[in-house]
Order: sequence, then C-alpha cells, then structure tokens
Amino acid sequence: MLQLGKFQIHCIVENRFHLDAGTMFGIVPKKIWSKYVQADEDNLIPMDTNVFLVQDREHNILIDSGLGDFMEDKQRQLYGCYEPSRLVSGLEEHGLKPADITIVLLSHLHWDHVGGTIKADDSGKPTVVFENATHYIHADEWEDANNPDERTSGVYFPERLKAIADAGLLKLVSGEEEIVPGIKVVTIGGHTRGQMGIEIEADGQKLIYYADAFPSCHHLRVPYVAAADLFPLDTQRLKRAIVPKAAEERWLIAMDHDLEHKVARIAYDGLKYRCEKVDI
Repeated sequence: MLQLGKFQIHCIVENRFHLDAGTMFGIVPKKIWSKYVQADEDNLIPMDTNVFLVQDREHNILIDSGLGDFMEDKQRQLYGCYEPSRLVSGLEEHGLKPADITIVLLSHLHWDHVGGTIKADDSGKPTVVFENATHYIHADEWEDANNPDERTSGVYFPERLKAIADAGLLKLVSGEEEIVPGIKVVTIGGHTRGQMGIEIEADGQKLIYYADAFPSCHHLRVPYVAAADLFPLDTQRLKRAIVPKAAEERWLIAMDHDLEHKVARIAYDGLKYRCEKVDI
C-alpha cells in the first residue's frame, strides 16, 4: 500500500498476458530492446495488467480494470491469456466487493484496460461489473471505440461497452477535469486520440498514471513508443515534456504493464533517465 496524503493506493495485478514484442517497442530494433526484456520463441513478452485502487474516506476509485473474464477464445489467443481475472478477488483482499466501487477511471478503452468492467449475465449478454460506479471516459475515446476501423477493431468492442451507457453509469469528459479533490484527469492522447492521464496530488506529492504512454520502465526513452500508438509523435512530445519534469519534481509514476515496477520514481544519472522502484 502506498500512502499519498489522504489517499491509500493499492496495485492489483489483474492478470498476466503475452504480446508481440514488436507491438510494444515499435521502431526500436530487437537487438536493442532484448537487452532489457526476453521474448519467447514466438517473440512474445510477458506483461502484467496493473490496476490501481485509490481510497479515501469517501471514495473507492478504480483506475482501469484489466482484461476481465468476458473474452472469447480468439481474444485469449490474441493476448496469450488463459488464466481467470484476479480483479474481484484482488478487491476482496482489501475488504471490497464490486458494489463498493464508486468511481471507475478508464484511461482508454482498449480491452486490456476496460475488460474488467464488463461481464456476461446469465444469458451471456454484457453487463457492468461495478453497478454503483460512475465510469469516466474521454468523449473522443468513447466516439472512437464505438466506431472502430480496420486498425482498432481488434481492441475495441462497442457491443460490450454499450452496457456502461445502458446502465446509466457513463460520464463523458474532455480536457482537464477534477474528479474528486486531489484527483483529476487530463487529455494526453498519443496512444489513442482520447487517452486520459490520471493525476493524484496530496500533501505536496504527485502520482501520475499515463497508461500506455509509459507502460513499463523500459519506455521512458522518447523513441520507445508502442506500434499500437495511433499518434506516436504526440507520445514522443509527451515524453520529452513529462520525463524531465517528473524526475526534477520527484513525481511518482504508476506503470500499467510493468512486471516489477508497479510504481516508480524517475531519476536522472547525468546520462539517462531510469526508474527507482517504489514499494506499494
């Protein structure tokens, strides 16, 4: 557990999946990235789906939700994920049930970030997992996810996402917006047009969760941009601005797919930026 002022922050490793390394490292050659990450014979690398639970006296807030269990065989093969979701059991370890979650902040709507919010009902139809939670989603992201194209149809599933709106739990945001005192969302783009960053500030400390802009500590360097990013130059601009500032001001950064560094601080050693692990 990480204490940030009035907020308690927990990481729940919702699942582990495997993705083509080229997808994660984009233009960076394998000869370079393989110094840091080992791929299997199919060029797949392991990745965690790190979900963050943020609590204060009034709110139980979930940041992203992992893959969940509502996946067809084709999806499981795509993600190399055959284990059941640990999201609900992870919440139970903190004394919570899905009905106790009051807010869900979704950085974007790729299935490895939103899947845990949707389950199948007794008839197999999509329904929400967090029945009492307002789900905050960027308006541009909602539009794009509900109109996928040839490039995004494998990660957006509008027929399932519709369950959030049907339940009356959808809250669309755009730009910068304070969700509760000390927690705000900002538009960062890059990975998707409507990708949101989540920022938490309390007692002079700051934690940022920018999801797939910084999926792991190996992605601090500007060229390390996932091939899945729709606007890679925007991701690069974001890194140039954020990494030095985060290092200088000692921000905490939460990683959505890192196996070891769930939360880290960025340090500069005079030559390069690196992650310092923070216990959570």
